[in-house]
Formats: sequence, structure tokens, C-alpha cells
Amino acid sequence: MAYAVKRIPNTISTSEYEQLTKKLGVNHLLTNKPHELSGGERQRVALARALLMKPKILLLDEPLSALDSTSKEEIFPYLDDIKRTSQIPILLVSHSVTEVQRLADRVVEMKSGKNYGCKAPHDVCAISIVGFSGSGKTTLIEKLIPELKAQGVTVGVIKHDAHDFEIDHKGKDSYRFFQAGAHGVVISSQQKVASVFS
Repeated sequence: MAYAVKRIPNTISTSEYEQLTKKLGVNHLLTNKPHELSGGERQRVALARALLMKPKILLLDEPLSALDSTSKEEIFPYLDDIKRTSQIPILLVSHSVTEVQRLADRVVEMKSGKNYGCKAPHDVCAISIVGFSGSGKTTLIEKLIPELKAQGVTVGVIKHDAHDFEIDHKGKDSYRFFQAGAHGVVISSQQKVASVFS
């Protein structure tokens, strides 16, 4: 924290300093050594240090990737608060759909260095359903598709290890997904890949 204070262009008041450390819940940690802090505590101190510098933009490069699920849940409210109250644009880089949906206003999807456009975070959704034959997973997916569509989510289904590619025949999984309202269905096996889109 002192490292940041020394590099602030304008003097920061004691009350501003205390307000920020209290806001991020690190005021009681300031006498601790770095190795004495948990992962979540270190991230909160890092956020406080970055905000003390009064940046014009805040870059968060996978800020939660090294944290366990408990620490992630602990830090989400602080990130939400910074987003709502700081008036600083935040650029969040993340591979986590959950982080994006909870924190982002707009999402830019990148693949192989190419920009695939900007979208709303609720349009970014990945659900993986794994089960054995006869486990009812096809029926579950059939039910999920219209529920997600009702929430405004565009749904695509990828089914691996399909036995055949009769995508337009009644009773086949791919046909059922498409009839349930999937925007696209991709089915694959070791030999072939087939797809259909609305």
C-alpha cells in the first residue's frame, strides 16, 4: 500500500486512505507480511493498491484464477462494489464464464487472436452435461433449452459420440434438441461431424 501512496500524483488524504482500505476489508491486514495473507486477502490488497493510484482504467487480468472457490466468493462483492462506485472503467480478462456473467456489462469474445464481437454477458453460457447411456441427459437438455431461451439466451448444443447422423429424423437426440429450440446442433463421433443451424 505504501508503494502505491509514494507514486500517487496528488496527495491522498488520511480519510481517503482509510475509506479505501475499509471498503476493501484490508485495514486490519496492513501490519501483516505478504506471506501471512490468504489468496483472497492478497487480491484485495492488490486491488486497494491499484485503486490508490487513481488509474484511468483498471485492468484485471484473470484476478480470480489462482483462488479457490471460497476465496472467489469472498472477493466477488468487492469487485461488484468497485464496479458500481468507482467510476473507473474495468477491463476484465477471464476464461471463466461465471466471472464474466457476474461482473461484465459487455463481453468481447476472442479466439485465436481474432475478435468475435461484443455481446451481453448473459449471452455467454456454457453448460456441460455428462452421463451414461440411458441416464436421461437428453431429456434434461430438451427441458433446459426452452428455459434458457425464455431468459433470452441463444442456445447451441454439442453432442459428442453420436451413433449416427440422422439429424432430421424424429426420435434422434439431435432432432429433439433442434425441435426444442436450439439455434444450432453439432453432433460428432470419431468418424464424422455434422451440424444444423436455424
